[in-house]
Amino acid sequence: MRTTVLALLFSAIAFAQDKPQAAVDRVLTAQRETVIGEIVEYDPAGTLVFKTSARTLRIPIEEVSRLTFEEQPKVVAATGQRLSLVQGGLLTGTITSYADGKFAIETENGSFVVSRRDVKSAVFAALDGTLPELKDEKKDVMLYLAEGEKKEIKAEYGDLVKIDKEKAYLKVGDEEKHVGRAAVRIIHINEERRADVSQGWFTKLIFKNGDKLVGVLKSVTGDKLTIFSHYLGTASFSKKALHSVTFVPAARMSVGNIVVCDQTGVHEYERGGKKIWSYNNQNVNYPWAAVKLENGNILVANTNYNQVVEIKPKEGNGGEIVWQLDNIQYPYDVQRLENGNTLVAEYYASMVSEYDFKEKQRKWQTPRVGYPISCQRLENGNTLIASNQGVFEVNKEGKDVWRANIAGLQPWRATRLDNGNTLIVDLRRGSVIEVTTNQKCEKVWSMEGLQRPVAAIRLDDGNTLIMEQGSNQIIEVDPLKKQPVPVIKGLSYPLNMSTY
Repeated sequence: MRTTVLALLFSAIAFAQDKPQAAVDRVLTAQRETVIGEIVEYDPAGTLVFKTSARTLRIPIEEVSRLTFEEQPKVVAATGQRLSLVQGGLLTGTITSYADGKFAIETENGSFVVSRRDVKSAVFAALDGTLPELKDEKKDVMLYLAEGEKKEIKAEYGDLVKIDKEKAYLKVGDEEKHVGRAAVRIIHINEERRADVSQGWFTKLIFKNGDKLVGVLKSVTGDKLTIFSHYLGTASFSKKALHSVTFVPAARMSVGNIVVCDQTGVHEYERGGKKIWSYNNQNVNYPWAAVKLENGNILVANTNYNQVVEIKPKEGNGGEIVWQLDNIQYPYDVQRLENGNTLVAEYYASMVSEYDFKEKQRKWQTPRVGYPISCQRLENGNTLIASNQGVFEVNKEGKDVWRANIAGLQPWRATRLDNGNTLIVDLRRGSVIEVTTNQKCEKVWSMEGLQRPVAAIRLDDGNTLIMEQGSNQIIEVDPLKKQPVPVIKGLSYPLNMSTY
């Protein structure tokens, strides 16, 4: 059945390429082919009914990598107050109130009421002062700007009672304290007993304003898409507001699995540390990067063999190399781009290059950047690079548009976060730091005292995964508590990691 569906699908693709389409719905398949037409129905059993000019197709969700509703949608992160949700979601707008254990927020995509058990933090403004040392007191924590000329952030611990137009109220012991809304920066919600994450096919929505939601797809009709989530109920959104729609096998923004590179090969672990797949054949040696693609394959920087390979995993162990890029000068990092090309940090060539998927020819490259270790193509078309020359962002012409001016920095990897800041692994000082991406390059968060950190990932829920090569483990750090929790121990000289 699957072969028949794919054959019909690719037949429709060939026909559609010869005849322009009026509709703008787009399906990116697991085989990285794009079909243009109109979604006319969604079968709750997991099938899209998709109409092209050639025919009507029934496409199983497992064959869909992504849905988009225009040719090149862009994410422009909205500014304002926001609710960070426990399973990685994000709602941006104006937090209008908190009462009876529920937050109310007005966003450009609708008005929502969210239970506190689904909220990780409520952000009212940037932390623009000196931060105090925070304690783990199993309470809600309100960070607010103290009165006076000196910009100092204070922390109050208690139980959040109410937020209205003027104040936020916190019960501290037998007293009820209040802080003016203008002074409130962030309220971290104390963790309560959470329900286990549901398994199945769930819909992940990324909005053009940077908001994120996950739920069960109910329908796609005309210009609307409707989902159901336990924290929003049934909610409909305009296709025009959406950047992309993908499908994940759990009710959270990311699967949560971790792809690990170490000296023995490439391995995939569940978040709890259970190994579920390995590729340690002789034709992969000291891979310095591996990422899971939307089609389920693993893209690997096969460093010691001077190549990039795409592996189709087999259940349990091993796999088949289905695509290969040779004669790469010691690749340290790889990224599959939206256009299907592959971005590579070529360490010994001292450049970052973009290679065409089909022709396997270099289509773009930077000037010499001094032994690049990591690279990331950004939404604005620029490229973020970490090398022995520092952390910097270059435009399409290869010219610097931003540089992390931090004295003594020895970067190993760097990532641009959804909030616009940059997360940097500082190998020399054994730390991971988050800095603003402006001329001041201000430090807004850090984790110190690490044992040779080589990789860091900011998770959807705000926590940070850090790979310590010196202790052969991966730890998870809550931004508030800063008490590392081991996630995976006993690795064999780990080199890098990624999540999806």
